[in-house]
Amino acid sequence: MKFCVSVLAAFLLSITSPSLAYAALNNPPEITADSTSDGTTVTVTGSVTDEDLSKVDLVAFAGAATPTTISINPDGTFSLTIDVAPFVDEVVIKAIDAQGQIDLFTIYL
Repeated sequence: MKFCVSVLAAFLLSITSPSLAYAALNNPPEITADSTSDGTTVTVTGSVTDEDLSKVDLVAFAGAATPTTISINPDGTFSLTIDVAPFVDEVVIKAIDAQGQIDLFTIYL
């Protein structure tokens, strides 16, 4: 019986410990964005949220073109204008945080 009580006490302590509460905050990054296009360029403005924005990489992909790194402002906002080749029908924004968690945001042209 003492063993069961000890195991139960250890379990309750572990689920209420501050370190476990911090670990629960490990959510993937989240992108929100809007875009405008004139047929040859796309302007994307938006924001990304994460527990630690300083460790989030944000990249844009448009067809087979070289991926474009996006700078994130301290408040999580970003803006980007990229050239798009003919017949490219989407731009994908990808956020990766320090834990390797990913969010994708696809803009259909």
